[in-house]
Amino acid sequence: MTKIILSIGAIQVLAIFIQFLRAKVVAVMIGPEGVGVVSTIDQIVQLAAFVTALSLPLASVKFLSRAHSEGEESFKRSYAGFLKLLGMIALGGTGLTIALVLFRPEVLGPDVAKYQTYVLIALLSMPALILGGFFANVFASAQKYRVSAALAVITNAATSTAVILGLLTAGMVGIFWGSSLAGILLTLGIIVYLW
Repeated sequence: MTKIILSIGAIQVLAIFIQFLRAKVVAVMIGPEGVGVVSTIDQIVQLAAFVTALSLPLASVKFLSRAHSEGEESFKRSYAGFLKLLGMIALGGTGLTIALVLFRPEVLGPDVAKYQTYVLIALLSMPALILGGFFANVFASAQKYRVSAALAVITNAATSTAVILGLLTAGMVGIFWGSSLAGILLTLGIIVYLW
């Protein structure tokens, strides 16, 4: 058990280090004002994802773990049910938040209207954000602890690469395009992998 905990811990340290590197590179490239804009938009997307998800990705681990102990078919049914439910919730919540940003941006803060385009692009990553926590719990529930931890490394590495490439090629808007596209592609890839 100690060996498993240490290996998972090492993987998590690597995931955190990758996030740190991305934050440092982006901060150097866009400066303090840009970091403020990116942080504000990230907080809006995270809040919308948190409210939309209703803690279902976290709750799923209890149901998936029980289903795993009942057998493969039970686990597949639980996974498929949660995936469908979370997918619908994520798309619906994303649509509602996009409508809010388009028609009533001031509800989310005075700067949202100023950076409306950035916020709209960033919101495209919301389903990936919601489903990402769920996928980590799917692997953990199936007793694939290292895969669950490695998912954070893969996600952080892919997103970091996409964000930095987006910034280099398209400036500030590239950060949000890179993050959203990486999230969408990773989510589709994980769904195919789990299928």
